[in-house]
Amino acid sequence: PDVAVDDDMVIEVEELGPAPDSRSVRVMLDQEGAARLRRLSTDQLSRAIVVLVDGRPTSAPLVMSPLESGFVITAAHLEQAEWDDFVHRLRHQDDAAAASAE
Repeated sequence: PDVAVDDDMVIEVEELGPAPDSRSVRVMLDQEGAARLRRLSTDQLSRAIVVLVDGRPTSAPLVMSPLESGFVITAAHLEQAEWDDFVHRLRHQDDAAAASAE
């Protein structure tokens, strides 16, 4: 599959709701990632896009409007251990960048 946005374009991952019924994270992208996501989401309106984390599909949401510099992934169906692993994998790139800057 074509990759529109990769982990190098992720600038922030913020956990919004750790409670089982509202688990979600906000992913913010840099300028290049935002432009690519906008193009992809505009081309895919009313169709699904597959979100991959570490090469594994995590969701396939329907695109209802063009996306910009960020998006929210909701995963209420995950068990706590799966959720923790998912958030860790999303943040992994950020952690490596922060560690190399110290």
